Amino acid sequence: MSFFSDGATGGVGQDHGWVLLPEACIDDNGPAIVEGYAPQGADPLALARLLTEVANNAAQRGGCASDEPMSAPEALAPAPAARPVRDDTVCGIAGLTFPGPATRERAGTTETVQRDGGPVWSCEVDNHATYAVTQEARLIAGIRSSPGHTEQRRVAGHEVMGADPTHVVADCGGVPTYFAMEVHEGYTAALEESGAPGLRSLYDNFVDVAGERFGCTTS
Repeated sequence: MSFFSDGATGGVGQDHGWVLLPEACIDDNGPAIVEGYAPQGADPLALARLLTEVANNAAQRGGCASDEPMSAPEALAPAPAARPVRDDTVCGIAGLTFPGPATRERAGTTETVQRDGGPVWSCEVDNHATYAVTQEARLIAGIRSSPGHTEQRRVAGHEVMGADPTHVVADCGGVPTYFAMEVHEGYTAALEESGAPGLRSLYDNFVDVAGERFGCTTS
């Protein structure tokens, strides 16, 4: 996906997208978003503009619109292309554990990295795991308002809050930072073999090494 936050906050891919409504639209059910789908290969910028217009109209009807309507992005960063997973780094982060049992699993495995500079850093290791990090204030506010957002076990030495043990918000140098990890079939199947990292150690490693990029340190 291509993410944006200059004006409206959201993301669009090849056939779907979403836009977050203003913070005033948050209620007991959590954040409000507009989500839409389009034919495969549709213009993502046109979809972002359409969803922003729908989100503005929804906020107006709900009585929670900002003083000024949210502006759609004028341009989008290109969606990242898949690349082979390197032996020395995963997702371009030195020290990030490969979400599989052994180096041999890396042969033919690709990763897609949403590079730094946008509101969300993300990486999908094909059929194994998806990682995401954001410090975007509007996204953090929505995440914190979600039902079930409570204190979780410490992660990589950090006190955290979240919806579950692998979707948490930590304090990184005074900046709330969201770390999310979801695992896929390639990882869960590998758990039957020796050498596959456990879910907890995999997530702790992710928060530890990826967090260094976002000012996360422990005393």
